[in-house]
Amino acid sequence: PLFLVRSSVQTNILYGFGDASGGGFLSTFSAADNPAISVREGVWGSDQDNSSSNFKELINVVESLETEASAGCLSGSEVFMLMDNSTVEAAYHRGKLRFSYFKSMM
Repeated sequence: PLFLVRSSVQTNILYGFGDASGGGFLSTFSAADNPAISVREGVWGSDQDNSSSNFKELINVVESLETEASAGCLSGSEVFMLMDNSTVEAAYHRGKLRFSYFKSMM
């Protein structure tokens, strides 16, 4: 039988989108109940010229989440982060990576 269940705790839903390329990066966050969109974008410095695309994707996601957290936007929220990189997605969902260089960011 089906029955209605109501939670006594409310959770904010936050959607994040992130992408990085050879030249730059972009991430956005939006809440399900708020039309405002938070955007973070930029170009990579010369110190990232030899970095892999996996590294750039991961650092974009990590720094984007840190930015949102420091602004107090993640408190009491469940975050759904969408990206197009399977290595970063695995790190985000499992919280672990095979490469020791990436582990310091997690």
